[in-house]
Amino acid sequence: MIMRKKRLKLLLACLILSIITIVIIVVFFRPMSINGDSMSPTYRHGEVIFTNTTTKNIEVGDIIVFYYGELKLIKRVVGMPNDTITIKDSSMYVNGDLIYISEKAIEDSKVILGNDEFYVLGDNRENSQDSRLLGKIKKRNIIGKVWFPKGIFRKE
Repeated sequence: MIMRKKRLKLLLACLILSIITIVIIVVFFRPMSINGDSMSPTYRHGEVIFTNTTTKNIEVGDIIVFYYGELKLIKRVVGMPNDTITIKDSSMYVNGDLIYISEKAIEDSKVILGNDEFYVLGDNRENSQDSRLLGKIKKRNIIGKVWFPKGIFRKE
């Protein structure tokens, strides 16, 4: 009888720990499935990623998940608050530094980011709907940064 109570307590403790772990993962590290090829080759269609929703510091090069209307999108940050993005002759510059040359013609433009705005691009730059089309991304629309490195849950 004593062994049975010990097993029951152990089972209950494991169940509680499992529930707490699942809640922490779902609340703080939201899973998401990649839809489309705009982040290829870094992430492929159907791949599962986790987003750290508690992060506050976003830097150039980070991959973020954000809301665009009702959609959740994933892109790489290339422009930070107060940066100037210039597109001229299909070349993109951030604060005067060349970051990308397009194979396709891109309309010349200049964007100055506000205190809470970011500029994002898909890694598959020639096939991505990103800030070149969507515009500036407000900080309040950012869900979080991608937590797992490339390919952890890749379906081959």
